Amino acid sequence: MAGSFASSWRRSICRKRVLNQWKRKQLSATALSQWVNVRTQEEKQKEQLQSIRWDRHAYIHKAELTPSPSFRIAGISFDNRQCVLKSVTESDAVLFDRQPSNEYDKNAVRVSLLDGRLLGYVPRDLTSIFEQQLTTGGRIKSIGRGQGQYMGAIVQGYPRLPSLLPPFLPKQFREHMDPFKKLTDDQNQMIVKYLKKRDEWGCAFTGVKEDLVPCVLWRVDPHWEQFETSGIRLVHREFMKVVNMQNDEDHRLLGILAAVNEWTAEEAKMYVRYCIERRDQVDRQTESSWKVIVSAFPDLCREANITVDLTAFT
Repeated sequence: MAGSFASSWRRSICRKRVLNQWKRKQLSATALSQWVNVRTQEEKQKEQLQSIRWDRHAYIHKAELTPSPSFRIAGISFDNRQCVLKSVTESDAVLFDRQPSNEYDKNAVRVSLLDGRLLGYVPRDLTSIFEQQLTTGGRIKSIGRGQGQYMGAIVQGYPRLPSLLPPFLPKQFREHMDPFKKLTDDQNQMIVKYLKKRDEWGCAFTGVKEDLVPCVLWRVDPHWEQFETSGIRLVHREFMKVVNMQNDEDHRLLGILAAVNEWTAEEAKMYVRYCIERRDQVDRQTESSWKVIVSAFPDLCREANITVDLTAFT
């Protein structure tokens, strides 16, 4: 009897050991499979980002989108711009955008950091080389003191190459984010056909010609507190996800944002966090003085001979 019990106990222990080993192998196999899937996804994302960079460089060369000459930023002695200049370093990314609401110069082009701080302006004799309806990017080439005690900076950029910039519109303006939803499928096809004829290079950011959709480009003027549509271009469908992003949680979209604009990952995060902070600040205001100007969409509909109710955009 005792021998039978001991034998049964040993068989039970053996079964438990075999079962535990099997479970460990299953868990190991599952973990390995998950690790392989993650690594595969990471490799795919790296390949996608590298492809975006190659497409953009090829587009710059093919379309002859040459960089601007290096120039010294103007207006660096006003407001707190000297304090801002003291905090920047060489190779920091900057944005150039038109400021048609500027009371001193309707052709003024702002030079600002990715966190919204204003450095100054493009000299008046160079504003004509910057595209009228685009926000473009560049980098600081050098900084230092010029004649006198003022800090200065020399910058360079691509004045005809648009930057991919999600606007992060406040709730009150979000209905204007995608005005093409108000059009029928046939009207949207007419828009795409018209833009393909007008913009022969394809995607505004990389020049690719497949899977294109119309995209509203936005210009933000923090000084005059307004969001303005600066134009409508064809972009690759994947980039629309970046334009419509609402937070900084999707690392894939942040990677695309950095790749298109030739930013580092930290620069992309800096820009997005600044935009989110600005949006949330406007959303918290009970009576916001911010306004939205959406003239680009009605203008495009008229150019493409599309009949649509435009009262909501005037």
